[in-house]
Amino acid sequence: MKRTLLLALVVCLLTFGLAAAAGATDSDNQSAKAADAQAVCQAASAAQWQNPYHDLKQEGWYFSAVEYVCQKGLMRGISATEFAPQGLINRAQAAVIFYRAAGEPKALEQAAAGDLQQTELDAKAITWAVGEGLLIPDENGNLNADLALTREMMAVMMFAYQKIEFVTMEYNLLRFVDADQVSPSASTAVNFYVGRGALSGYTDDSLRPQSPLTRAEAASFIHRCFK
Repeated sequence: MKRTLLLALVVCLLTFGLAAAAGATDSDNQSAKAADAQAVCQAASAAQWQNPYHDLKQEGWYFSAVEYVCQKGLMRGISATEFAPQGLINRAQAAVIFYRAAGEPKALEQAAAGDLQQTELDAKAITWAVGEGLLIPDENGNLNADLALTREMMAVMMFAYQKIEFVTMEYNLLRFVDADQVSPSASTAVNFYVGRGALSGYTDDSLRPQSPLTRAEAASFIHRCFK
């Protein structure tokens, strides 16, 4: 009887030892894979973006934001060597930015966009943006896709893109001397992004919600919202 119990104990110990060794091997393999993945991510993060644009200086306040949107493929230069940070963007171009951010999903139907000379990418982006509620036709049914994007329009598009459901009841616009220039339909979105620090004012305490958005400002706003 004692010999039987002793034999059973030996078998259990051997079985436990083999299982522990196998577990350790699996754990080691998982750790090695995690370490490899982390190394790849760190190497990718460490890779520096090569700035191809002669009008984009590293000391510019918007450089890191432009670097971010270019690395993510959300914005591109107007040519191979020019980014045009002070240039303006229209509603169609903004739709393309969000369309890229969404992974360029398939759009079901083509939307009309007035007399805008559309590329295939523009048409897909506009159609998708209309379906997602980022672009809303005016009372005449026009999308005004070639209209310059204002600062408040960008906030409204981002608000729709991010599908914000919870918003603060705190009113953040009183600090601006032109708070009354914010359209009622845009006030919730503008108030939200001002509160988050994604949309900021100017040194004269103005917000300029109706001013056209520059490409540098667009990159900065996107960077603050997505980072």
